[in-house]
Amino acid sequence: MIYKLSGALLAVALVSQVVLAHDKPPDPNAPPPRFITVRSVDQAKGEVVFDVQVLVQRSDVQLTLLVFPDGHKQETLGTKPAYIYLGEGFKVSMKKAKWSGVDGKEAGADAVVKRLKPGVMVLLSADGSEVDRKYLGMFKEDTLVLVVSAEELPIPYLPQSDSAIPVKHVGKR
Repeated sequence: MIYKLSGALLAVALVSQVVLAHDKPPDPNAPPPRFITVRSVDQAKGEVVFDVQVLVQRSDVQLTLLVFPDGHKQETLGTKPAYIYLGEGFKVSMKKAKWSGVDGKEAGADAVVKRLKPGVMVLLSADGSEVDRKYLGMFKEDTLVLVVSAEELPIPYLPQSDSAIPVKHVGKR
C-alpha cells in the first residue's frame, strides 16, 4: 500500500513538473519591435514617411541597478529619459518594404496604403529580421508590422552588451 501511494505521489510530482515547465513561455529570440508613427503618405510616389522617436540621455548619467529589500530589481537612469524626433522623418517605399499583420500574414502594398494615415502607429523590426511572434501577440490584430533591411533602418540596432552596471541596494546605508 505504501509503495503504491509513493509511486502515485512520484508520478503526480513528475507530471506537475512537466506541466509547469510548459506553462512558462520561452523567451523571445529577437529584439522587441520599435514603434513608429505615420507622418504622411504620398500615394503618387509610393512612399510613407514616419516619425521616429529616439531615446536620449545625458552623457553624464549612468545606468544603475536598484535592488530593493524584498529582492525586486529595477534599472534606472537616475534622470527622466528624453525623446527626440528625427527631423526629416523616415521614408519607406511602399513596394520595397515587407508588410504584414501581427498574425504574420503578408499584407500587400495596396492594402497597406488604405490603412496608413497620419497618426497610425506601426511596429518596425529593430534589426531588419522578422519580429518575434511572442511580441506580436501583445498588439491589436489590425496593427501593421514593417520589416526593412538592417541597412535601411533609421536607427541602427545595437544589441545589449554585458557591460558592468553599478548596483545600488535601496534601503541599506
